Amino acid sequence: MTNHLNDDQIAAVVAGLELEPGARAHLDGCVGCRRALADFEETVARRRDAMLAGLPDLEAQRHAIMARIEDAPAVVGPRGRGVRHTLLALAAAAVLAIGIAALWPERSGDRALAGGDVAVATILEETEALLADDAIPGFEPIQWDAEDLGLDSEVPTPSTTS
Repeated sequence: MTNHLNDDQIAAVVAGLELEPGARAHLDGCVGCRRALADFEETVARRRDAMLAGLPDLEAQRHAIMARIEDAPAVVGPRGRGVRHTLLALAAAAVLAIGIAALWPERSGDRALAGGDVAVATILEETEALLADDAIPGFEPIQWDAEDLGLDSEVPTPSTTS
């Protein structure tokens, strides 16, 4: 291979990607391409250091915090809570279970027994009675008159029931 590696190939090597076999062979035998690769790696390292320079040293902060924690006296809670605490925990669990059971929503079949619900049958009966009343404007049957329509015979009245 007579051509040197281009910038994309050098960047691929720095990124850890595989090169074509011919390009890899050229890189292994060419001093100029290895120097370009080393220069690019050095540029990347300097840029990385410059970017990290403004960030806090988290590892040093972690060591400082751990040193303060290790110097602090250990606080140990009381041991052996005894039977009293166990009985209180069981009583609290029982009260919680009874409360949940009391507040649990009932089945939909039991809702019809509630006093606040209106029966569907009553609503349907009232609606049928209201629609059967001929005094409501707009619900009376239409009476066709043959003379108004200009016909020689009587026109049948259309059915208003379906």
